[in-house]
Amino acid sequence: MKNNRILIAEEGNEHREQIVSCLSAQGLGPFKEVLTPDQAWRALGIDAEENDRMIILNEYSIDLVVLDMSFGGIAGEMCKKIKEHDINLPIIGVSATDIDECEELAIESGADAFESIPLNNRRFSLKAKKLIEKWEAHSRLRANYESLKTLYKTLPPMQRIKSGYIGKYKVIGAIGKGASSMVYKCRREDSLDFFAVKILNDELVQNADSIVGFRDEIDNIVGLNHPNVIQLMDHGIHEGFPYYVMEYVNGYDLGELEERGPKLTYEQLLKVTLAMIDCLDFIHSKHIIHGDIKLENVLITDKWEVKLSDFGLSIQEEKRKTTIQGVLGTPLYVAPEIIAGRDETNKVDIYAFGILMFKLLSGEFPFDSSNVAEIMHHHCVTAPKRLDELCPNISKPWADLVDACLAKNPSDRPVSLTEYTQNGESLKTSPFVYM
Repeated sequence: MKNNRILIAEEGNEHREQIVSCLSAQGLGPFKEVLTPDQAWRALGIDAEENDRMIILNEYSIDLVVLDMSFGGIAGEMCKKIKEHDINLPIIGVSATDIDECEELAIESGADAFESIPLNNRRFSLKAKKLIEKWEAHSRLRANYESLKTLYKTLPPMQRIKSGYIGKYKVIGAIGKGASSMVYKCRREDSLDFFAVKILNDELVQNADSIVGFRDEIDNIVGLNHPNVIQLMDHGIHEGFPYYVMEYVNGYDLGELEERGPKLTYEQLLKVTLAMIDCLDFIHSKHIIHGDIKLENVLITDKWEVKLSDFGLSIQEEKRKTTIQGVLGTPLYVAPEIIAGRDETNKVDIYAFGILMFKLLSGEFPFDSSNVAEIMHHHCVTAPKRLDELCPNISKPWADLVDACLAKNPSDRPVSLTEYTQNGESLKTSPFVYM
């Protein structure tokens, strides 16, 4: 880990020494040690005479504040002021006395963690490392955001609807609107083919996380050349707004097919299942986590080709520990480890695939409710009923596959769906009457 500037606001010499010794042993530092509130304000780059004390905090490269919660009688105020200015700057509250009261104060004033002194060195250093990693990720986003803002200042206002074009793609009509982007059906003048063009929403062009997330989505799709993955055709910036171009799918998503009825035939079900197994193993071999496997993101063309779409929540595995995210995916499909706040692995896609298969095979979700908290609770603690018990006509290998994918512990889920199903043979040789 690179050097990090850590501010230690602690009046007790012995306690400061333990904090420095603990963090130094983990390669963290350098340290700025302060004994009084005035020294702390100055170390933060704050003019004590100013009404807005946090006016120049961003000029200083502090990566972590360790704050004695009884510090000068103003620790709560200092913590709140720092968080008001930048909620992401990490603060660990510490105290050697009045532990319960100081922990309460730390929580109330917005500290990210609290530790009692004498410290549990391993736990304290681990918390410090994790908080600094998260702060560094946020700082990278902010740096990218600032560079993009500079670019946008040189570009004219957004005119894509008035002009009828996104880059060289003429807009035919809107396909859909998501939380962060619009997708349009377009045609290029030198081609008779249609394309789907996804462009960041107007209101999010000033949001660092959205911009970087959109660029990451493009980066993740670029290397995914697979017949069952929606293909990236082009990308660019149109009047300050990033966009990318995908192949246009003339057909339906699995959610629409479910609603329209009748049920898929066994042959269609087998085709969807084998395509998804192959597709998921492929993207996982590229170290990509899709993060939002669900019926609506599986497209079926008019020629009955299966295409996995919407990589808006996808993430590269090596970035998963430092990417700032909330709950990943859709509540009906979300894996227990995400709800628990643990690191995501590609096993979250395996779990969501199990939910998707449960719905296709049984006609219902294993956990369904109008109460999201109730659904989340079931994901964490409730074992779904086996499909061959719920639907006795379904053969055992199919029920085994779904059961394995829905294991609460990620390590109990299949590493490779292809290997688990013996390259699909266990499913092909176990047909059933799909009712």
